[in-house]
Amino acid sequence: MFSARALSLWDEVCDGCVNRPSEVDRDKLRRLLCGAVDQQVRPQVWEAVSGAALRRRHSEGLYAMLLQKTVNQRPINADDIDRDLPRAFPSDPSFNTPENLQRLREVLYALCMWHPSVYYCQSLCFLAGFLLMTCDNEATFFILQQFHTLQMRDYFTQPMLGWQVDQHCLGDWLANHPQLSKVVAHMASLRCTVPMLISQWVLCAFINTLPLEQLLPLWDVSGIRIMPIKVVSHCYVLHEALTKIFVATP
Repeated sequence: MFSARALSLWDEVCDGCVNRPSEVDRDKLRRLLCGAVDQQVRPQVWEAVSGAALRRRHSEGLYAMLLQKTVNQRPINADDIDRDLPRAFPSDPSFNTPENLQRLREVLYALCMWHPSVYYCQSLCFLAGFLLMTCDNEATFFILQQFHTLQMRDYFTQPMLGWQVDQHCLGDWLANHPQLSKVVAHMASLRCTVPMLISQWVLCAFINTLPLEQLLPLWDVSGIRIMPIKVVSHCYVLHEALTKIFVATP
C-alpha cells in the first residue's frame, strides 16, 4: 500500500501531465517511473504519462460516439476481431469472461472506426486486452490512439511501414552490437532473420513474453518508447541460449 504522501505526489505529477505538460519535470518523472508504481495508481499514471488523458480531454465524447456508430455499422475488420477475442488470454480465467471479451470488442471496434489508417492485426488484440486489465475502456482506447500516432506510428496500417523501418534499424543495431552480432550471424547462417526473433516481442510489447512482474514495470516506464532498448537487453540476457537454440537440422 502506497503512503498518502506517495499518492499525493503521483496525483500532482499526473495532474501536471494533463494540465501543464510543458512544465513537467521530466527527470523527476523518469525517476518516479523507474521506482515503484503501485497498482492503485497505475491506471492514472499510464493514462497521464502516455498523453492519453490529455487527448481524452480534447476529444470528449469521441469514444461514446464511435461506440454508437458501431451499433449500425461494423468496422471492416470486425470478423477478424471477433475471431481473435477468445485467443487473447485464453489461460487467464479472470479476463476470459463474456463481459471482458465484450469490453475488448468495443475498444477494438471503436479504434478501427476512429481512423481509416488503422488496420487491425492480432497484436492490437493483445495490447488492448492487457491495457483493459488495468485501465477502463475509454482510457484503453485513447492509449491505443497514442500508440498508433506516436509510440508505434505506422505499425497498425496495412503496409506496416513503421514496423518495417524499425525492424531494419533494430537488425542493424543488433548486427553491430559487440556481443550480440554473433547471434545475428548465427541466425543468418541458418537462414533466419532478426524480425523472426523480435517481431512478437515488439508488436506485442513483450506481452506473453515476459512474466507479469517484469512486464508491468516495463510498461510503467512508458514501455513502447523504450522497446528497442528492451529488445537489445533481452537479446543480451539470452544471447548464449540463442546461439544454442538455433541449431540447424541435418
